Amino acid sequence: MADKDLLEIIADMLRKLDQHSEILNKHSETLELQNKALTSFMEGTLNQFDQQQIFNERLFSMNDQIVDRLEKLEAKLDKK
Repeated sequence: MADKDLLEIIADMLRKLDQHSEILNKHSETLELQNKALTSFMEGTLNQFDQQQIFNERLFSMNDQIVDRLEKLEAKLDKK
């Protein structure tokens, strides 16, 4: 094999490596964008969950107060 042939083979291999590197870089960029989108979605979901939890706690607190008032009212009516 002549030196020229060997150099062409090496040059071709290097071109293919560059092409593969470009493809891998594009895949990495795509994965990074997907990761950012998923992270944003999860943050939104967790924020919504936290807000729902706060709402539920307030609602249960109000329910306890209402039940207490109704029980006091019932006790007053039973005395009469």
